[in-house]
Amino acid sequence: MKKIIPVFLLFVFLLSACGGLPLPTGSTAPTSPSDSEMATRVAGILTAMPTVTGDAMTQPTQALPTIAPTATQAPATEAPTAAPTATATQAAPQVTPTENLTPVATFTPQGGATQAPTALPSGDDPRVKLGSPAWTDTMDGSNNWPTGDNEFTKIDFSGGSLLFTPLKTTAGWRLTWPKIGDTYIEMSVRSGTCQSNDSYGIIFRVPELNDADQGYLLGVSCEGKYSLRLWNGREGANGKMATLIPWTASDKIVAGADQLNRVGAMMINDRLLVYINGKLITEVKDATFKEGYFGIFAAQGKAEKEFTIRVEEMSYWSNPQP
Repeated sequence: MKKIIPVFLLFVFLLSACGGLPLPTGSTAPTSPSDSEMATRVAGILTAMPTVTGDAMTQPTQALPTIAPTATQAPATEAPTAAPTATATQAAPQVTPTENLTPVATFTPQGGATQAPTALPSGDDPRVKLGSPAWTDTMDGSNNWPTGDNEFTKIDFSGGSLLFTPLKTTAGWRLTWPKIGDTYIEMSVRSGTCQSNDSYGIIFRVPELNDADQGYLLGVSCEGKYSLRLWNGREGANGKMATLIPWTASDKIVAGADQLNRVGAMMINDRLLVYINGKLITEVKDATFKEGYFGIFAAQGKAEKEFTIRVEEMSYWSNPQP
């Protein structure tokens, strides 16, 4: 069927070409052939045309040349370099730590006499046993004390000390704060120009700060004695001074003028313990006053014979144990 269609198309084309040619001028158009004549002509044309075989219809395709594969040169592989061999480094020598040595300050004498070493406080000294105080006044200023003169005393500050001068044979005092209960109070004091029975010490457990007419007085005299008394200015017409410990000599007191002593009072409930220079001297019991303010007192041994003590420090420790 595929072979007949192109032949038929060619035949139609030829007929169209013949019929389309113009006739010469003056000639007459030929008459149309009959059906039998047309069939004879078509048969002749078809017979005269070459027969197209199936092989002719198939357009041969030239075989593509076979390209022999060219051997691709494998990329040159770089010869592996030998991994660097770690060279063993010599281990740092182990240094054994040595004990830290605290340098000891050496004292070089500057010529002349050398000062005798100060005795260290013993293990039963409250100042050592109780550690750091709850309150300390190094007397560098008057922040904690009322200054000026009154009928019984006058005080001033100079050279890092409180200067306290009694004006009568009756004890006079100055108080500080706060209000405390069970404590250990200690005063470092230099006796100044004292003589004989001039006395000085600590007043403590004073119930009222502004009306200080009650409290305990722990005193030391210039001649090397101590005492503990209870003052109640509200008892009787002139008040009452009760003696808990009478004036008693003690070798723990450094007697004489311009001597340094540490006077201490420990209060635990009704127990009242007396310390001189870090040593327990004695103990009594009294429950009249359980708490209060504290301060410094002094009294002349002879009328109109003034002397001045120098208080270098005052401290207290809360809730002590003897």
